[in-house]
Amino acid sequence: MREITISTLIIVFIIVSGIAVQKYLVKSSEDLIKDLKDLKQELIRNKETKNIARIKEKLEEVIKNWEDKEKVWATIIMHEELDNIEVSLLTLKSYAENEEIADALSELEKSIFWIGHITEKEDFKIKNIF
Repeated sequence: MREITISTLIIVFIIVSGIAVQKYLVKSSEDLIKDLKDLKQELIRNKETKNIARIKEKLEEVIKNWEDKEKVWATIIMHEELDNIEVSLLTLKSYAENEEIADALSELEKSIFWIGHITEKEDFKIKNIF
């Protein structure tokens, strides 16, 4: 009886931990994607005026938010996936600083894709189990 109780507690712990991790990933990825979409609006708004100061400010907020979340994500997600996001954000920063708005917008969409891809990939669905 004792082994069954311990086994049951371990299984419950694993399930609850998995649900908590999934909820965290969804919430944090939604925050990141929201920040990136806000940056996208800023890039579009300042496309002609090239108000790079406001774009840089918003970009720094996005990168700071990413760095905070990346620390936790690194414990649950494969580092290759995180590297894709990191490279994409660095490329985005380079394009924005060089006032290449069209390229920055393209790279921003890649960043949004990678973040959404991780959430989808880590979701508890049959296709992800097998």
